[in-house]
Amino acid sequence: MNRNIDALNRIHEQIVDLNRRNRLLQEKYKNDKKYARIHKRLKERELKNERNMLIEEILKEMKSDVDDIVLKNSKILNNEKFFREEMNRIVFNRFSQLTPRLDVTAIVNISRCITDEYMNEFKNVA
Repeated sequence: MNRNIDALNRIHEQIVDLNRRNRLLQEKYKNDKKYARIHKRLKERELKNERNMLIEEILKEMKSDVDDIVLKNSKILNNEKFFREEMNRIVFNRFSQLTPRLDVTAIVNISRCITDEYMNEFKNVA
């Protein structure tokens, strides 16, 4: 019984620590949960070997770009195809600063990840 309690306490500590790290990551993106999730997905998949600070820097720049576009024309999210094309362009421009350069598949996957986050948020609010 005590072993089970100890195991549950360790699990609880891990959950508390994970939640703390998630909050810290979210704060880096002005408390935008989308970008915290995007950052984590990119580290898991497309940008496993990139430094966190570089990913943060690029995503913050992208957040600014994309938020400006959406704020200037909120109806852009009604046209998902056009929005995806805009994301492809922004992702290509921002991630082209990485060395070695990302291949087309990686750029499309990153763009899809970002676009999906925006579209999910839009559909849940709309």
